[in-house]
Amino acid sequence: MAQDGIDYFPLDTGFLRDKKVLLIKGKYGAKGILILIHILCRIYEEHGYYINWDEDDCFLSADAIGSGVSPELATQVVNECVVRSMFDEQLYNEFGILTSHGIQWRFIRAAKKRENIEFYQEYFLLDTSNPKDVPKGILNKVTFLSVKVSGEHQKVSGNSKKVSGRKQSKVQESKVQESTVKETSSELETSPRPEAVYSLSLIDGSQHPVTAEEVEKYRGLYPAVDIDQEFRKMIGWLDSHPQNRKTPRGIGKFINGWLCRAQDSARPAAAQKEPKKNQFQQFPQRDIDYDAIVMQQLQEGQNGK
Repeated sequence: MAQDGIDYFPLDTGFLRDKKVLLIKGKYGAKGILILIHILCRIYEEHGYYINWDEDDCFLSADAIGSGVSPELATQVVNECVVRSMFDEQLYNEFGILTSHGIQWRFIRAAKKRENIEFYQEYFLLDTSNPKDVPKGILNKVTFLSVKVSGEHQKVSGNSKKVSGRKQSKVQESKVQESTVKETSSELETSPRPEAVYSLSLIDGSQHPVTAEEVEKYRGLYPAVDIDQEFRKMIGWLDSHPQNRKTPRGIGKFINGWLCRAQDSARPAAAQKEPKKNQFQQFPQRDIDYDAIVMQQLQEGQNGK
């Protein structure tokens, strides 16, 4: 995308009196407001209407904010914002991004002077048929891109084909992929799925399966770690910290980060001490004090005179 973010964004004068914002402040204090404003600044600056959000982004944001803000607190505030619809819950769970209808509404007006305004159709929350959402003077500047499964981006439609909200974009996408789905559906039905050895709870209430093959892969990557024990610890930790559970996109980094820390903290076996070597010969040093023996013999000889 040629130009993503914008240099400034409007902040309503009643922002701090908004009920949802007040609830964030009441639950997490001023740090909660600081985290929210930081995320809004990142959204408008980086891509204009969304940011990716995973464990790494959470850590970097907490580090950038400072002021005693921890990654755990940032995660809690973001989850609270999602629950209260300050960020779109479906897009957060499906794509791991933070955005909202209001953010996109402000962005498209801030970018109205651009010749071309690009959106990923899977992320689009506005209704192009509603002038209150997308003014007619801006509508002909909007172009939609599609997010590939691989994470790459491909332009799929020009200005002549507009998408009215996410529902219509899904219909268009399904038509494009219909033939591929038909060809592969029978294979998917007959292909057995690997049986999960462990299941990790995710933020959306679903489970992330960990197969035996993956467990063996982790054994090779982290040889000093008891992999089975660590996965049991993960399950217990996620069950007791539901507010810190991960998205389907972020669970892989969570697993590797957990096992990496366990590997670093594992104590290697103490090296066996080698026997001392004589400084003149390559034989093991005997623990005998020859000087003491000689002195004792001299003393006995003197006493015998």
